[in-house]
Amino acid sequence: MMYTEEQEVIRDVSVDEDTIQQIQFPETIDDLGSAIAWLLLPLKKQPIVTALILKNDETLDIIEHQRRLRKQTDTGLAEISLRGDKGLIGVIVDGETPDSGQLNITVSNRSNNAQLNINIKGKAKIVASDSIELKAGREFVVIIDDPFIDDAITTIKYTKEQGFEYSDEFGNQIFVRKDEIQVITNKFRLVQGNEAMVLGNTLKALLDDFIAAVASITTSTLIGAQPILNKAQVEALKQRTEAILSELGFLD
Repeated sequence: MMYTEEQEVIRDVSVDEDTIQQIQFPETIDDLGSAIAWLLLPLKKQPIVTALILKNDETLDIIEHQRRLRKQTDTGLAEISLRGDKGLIGVIVDGETPDSGQLNITVSNRSNNAQLNINIKGKAKIVASDSIELKAGREFVVIIDDPFIDDAITTIKYTKEQGFEYSDEFGNQIFVRKDEIQVITNKFRLVQGNEAMVLGNTLKALLDDFIAAVASITTSTLIGAQPILNKAQVEALKQRTEAILSELGFLD
């Protein structure tokens, strides 16, 4: 329906798909919506909208080389702005209600192998005032690779039912499996790491040899060389050295 400057009401007005998305319709019968240009098709006597025009009190809030798609109401704003002179696309989504303010991108096909590819020759930055959630059904991979610096690649990967893998250009590797965590590196530190770790098997062998040496000590008496009085207690210590070996942690 259209209301003309001559206060004439015209019904069944045709309008193209793009224009009707830009028209602002009045909320009450006392208000006016967008100003339009229209004509009457001579054969069918059909009124048709040809363009939107600015009212006397309206200004066009765009500049040269800019194109904008914008929809705004009292409760929300959605805008896509294109700048040809700067090579810039801006997207603004602003909502007033708790369930508004969303930007949704959906890519799918029947084979469930659709792709979303984003290639940036520079930096990518994501800032969230609350939280960031990344979700993958089978595998999550982060690769750091700059052929202009070197040929080394850093990879961070988690695969469902296989585990976590990390490898970098320094030769460090971390593998997390179902029953094992393996760290491969030239030097490993826990907390400050001010003291060296102990090799369990080596320490056990040293203690066993020390206990055997102490147990073999003899003393000279009037009746000849005699073993130390607590030899049995010393030899019993050898049965306890096995307990110092961890069943979970292993070192080289």
